[in-house]
Amino acid sequence: MPPPTTDLKTWAREVGDDTYLCTTDPEPIDLAALKAALGSDLMWWANPVEDQVELKKMVDHSLCFSLYHVWKEGDRNHGRSPMVGFARVITDYVTFAYLTDVYVLPEHQGKGLGVWMMECLDKVLKQWPGLRRTMLMARDEHAKRMYERVLGMKRVTGAIMEGMGPGATAALKEL
Repeated sequence: MPPPTTDLKTWAREVGDDTYLCTTDPEPIDLAALKAALGSDLMWWANPVEDQVELKKMVDHSLCFSLYHVWKEGDRNHGRSPMVGFARVITDYVTFAYLTDVYVLPEHQGKGLGVWMMECLDKVLKQWPGLRRTMLMARDEHAKRMYERVLGMKRVTGAIMEGMGPGATAALKEL
């Protein structure tokens, strides 16, 4: 289950004239935007979760980091900032964390937002004294280097095993 509301975190960052928020608060997560991202090339390893109840369950049972572009006074959509990035951690909140479903929309890439989102994640994980292991899968060399640099991840092989479920994409099954 998600952490208690007292453990919810929010960070703000200025990038040029733009303001971004990264938060672990699941309340504002835009499920339609997440569903669209899951069905896009942004997340080559994922399939869209069509059932709204199942999508909400996925979010509710994970630690989520949502990235929002904050609208300024006078902007066309003032009042509701769009979700422009996301990262999901499957965890027991004590000993294990599996990072998945990480993306930043293309129009917001190149601003250091993915790195910043991972720095926010790292701050949360460093507060878990019993954390034994954080894992993720990445195939892009740029992403691998970023995870090594920002999260201190190391590449491993040999002992990692997996079983594919019916929801695995063809691209993931080829790995």
